[in-house]
Amino acid sequence: MFPVVKTRITLRKLIRAAGFVLNTSAIVAHVNVVGVIEEARRLGIASGLINEGLRVARGEDQMAVMAQTLHSIGTGGAPRCYERLGFVHAFTIPRFYAVGTEMVDGRFYVRKLQ
Repeated sequence: MFPVVKTRITLRKLIRAAGFVLNTSAIVAHVNVVGVIEEARRLGIASGLINEGLRVARGEDQMAVMAQTLHSIGTGGAPRCYERLGFVHAFTIPRFYAVGTEMVDGRFYVRKLQ
């Protein structure tokens, strides 16, 4: 599922490298959180987690999956990841997230499953 990559990340670090939460409702699943620690990024971990969430959502007859990212410097990987996996940018809400004392935009993505 994940690409084979030579790295210095230990198994213990990799286990703590990522987090994923998928919530489901009557017809739409919501990717609530995907997080990968910096030294484990670009190894396909987030894509693998999201693909597994898509598989689960399909199995539960969800019509679509929604996800959001915060739009600020340093978060360019998340939108590209969602777009590579077939999500479409649906809308942006200005000043949606508080990051410290800064308010940043929330970008919302949708992928239709059926």
